[in-house]
Amino acid sequence: MIIVCRADHLTSTLIQIIQSVPGLADAVNIQPELPEGPWQGIVVEHDGLYLSPDWVESRPPYLIKEPFAFNENYLIGCLCLLWGDWVRAYDLLEEDQFDIQMVWKLMNQEEIDLGPFSGAVQPMDLNDEQETYRWHHNQAILRHYGRLDREVLPGEVEEWYKRASLLAVNPDQRALSVRHHAVYLMDSQKFQQADRLLETTIRENNLSDSASFSLRALQVRNNMNRLSVNLPEEDRLNIKEQLWEVLSWHETHGMSVQLSLDLLDASQVAAFEKSFAESLGYINRAISILGEEEILELQLQAFTRKADLLHQWASNGQTQFYKPAIEAYQAALKLISREMAPYPFAEIHHQLALIYTEMPAPQGKKAMLAGLAVSSFDEALKFFTQETYPVQFAWVCHNYGAAFMKFPTAFQGNNYQRAAHFLRAALEVRTPEKFPHERCLSLLNLLEALWNIPRDNQDPLAVSAQLREMKQLAHEAINLSPVEELRIQAQDHLEKVDQVIQTYQGVHSPQEL
Repeated sequence: MIIVCRADHLTSTLIQIIQSVPGLADAVNIQPELPEGPWQGIVVEHDGLYLSPDWVESRPPYLIKEPFAFNENYLIGCLCLLWGDWVRAYDLLEEDQFDIQMVWKLMNQEEIDLGPFSGAVQPMDLNDEQETYRWHHNQAILRHYGRLDREVLPGEVEEWYKRASLLAVNPDQRALSVRHHAVYLMDSQKFQQADRLLETTIRENNLSDSASFSLRALQVRNNMNRLSVNLPEEDRLNIKEQLWEVLSWHETHGMSVQLSLDLLDASQVAAFEKSFAESLGYINRAISILGEEEILELQLQAFTRKADLLHQWASNGQTQFYKPAIEAYQAALKLISREMAPYPFAEIHHQLALIYTEMPAPQGKKAMLAGLAVSSFDEALKFFTQETYPVQFAWVCHNYGAAFMKFPTAFQGNNYQRAAHFLRAALEVRTPEKFPHERCLSLLNLLEALWNIPRDNQDPLAVSAQLREMKQLAHEAINLSPVEELRIQAQDHLEKVDQVIQTYQGVHSPQEL
């Protein structure tokens, strides 16, 4: 940890304090000038102690009142803040306990009472520009990131961020508020608005390099949402250039966590350009870095991204990558449990089920893979229920039904009856009004399943009812889908149904039907 002492008359006292605390001299480094680039530590000024700007997001962006008094308790208390020892910091920084409590509640998502931050309450000293800015910035931060005792009104968070930006005492303070304002816009799917805000602020003069690259990194992450086949090549190249500038900055300054995120973005760009080997290289490097940092959430993201890439590669004809895709998903599962992270746990099992279904295998191993697929599909449906996650439930059921039509014959009784069961469950969610395309896909799969259910020993009335249903399903698919290829498939089903109905009516008497 770095301590920058810019008050010469306090240097000897600072050294005495550090030497009086066992082990502290080995944990800190005193220097007279501010380091270049992002750093963590304390600045000793003539009027007291200041925390270094937090451009690496090591703590919640709620601002604690500064300067702190210059004495042993406050110096140790500030170091405890930076080291994450919030309990000891709370005990030592007696005059700042309210602010420390707010930071703690943000970190742990404890409920926050907005009473002390109501519009009627103003900073103690309206003539103190720094305190006025801090108060407005914290208003926005609490409403944006906090778990509050009341609902936030529409536009309330943005308004507080705008006020804080206008009241910032210096460009870096404005950049801090703008950064989190942009995060809020991104969370609200307002990507273009976020990009304009970031671009305007980045172009301002007198921003520190750390502030500027923090905004640029966020701008890259925001622009990654624009990657699509319809994005002009010039825009794609601009995103790629911005990404490499940010990646180089993070690598140069030893910002390993930020570098790993850049590598995951670089992997996404490479995959978009069909450079799968390059994409895999970026992911593997990110996994290596994150393994040293032991950041569970990012490790999970990296392994899942690697598995998705390998699965995509395998699905495009490179079938040798199915096995490493399974291994990457299983590595991700080792990081979590159903209780710890139920959503990603269920989604990973869904993806594993798809791989077990698609993966080519000798005849003797197909039943084993089908069993693994069923186990993973069932695991996914334990969490993705129709009541709690209807869209995900329908997607899993659709794929489960399609999988049963690929399983070995008589794997679990009549595979096609099981397929129809899950496809009907998917159709309960995929209504024509909300999900016309997805419903059409499920309708066509259901028709395929119904064709393959044996009718030889069925009651003629039941067969007639099933044929009428199939005709109705085909008509619906024709009228529903805007995709010509799907309408042609539905029309083929309809013509086939009409032929079977005519043949069936010629064999059975009207009394039987």
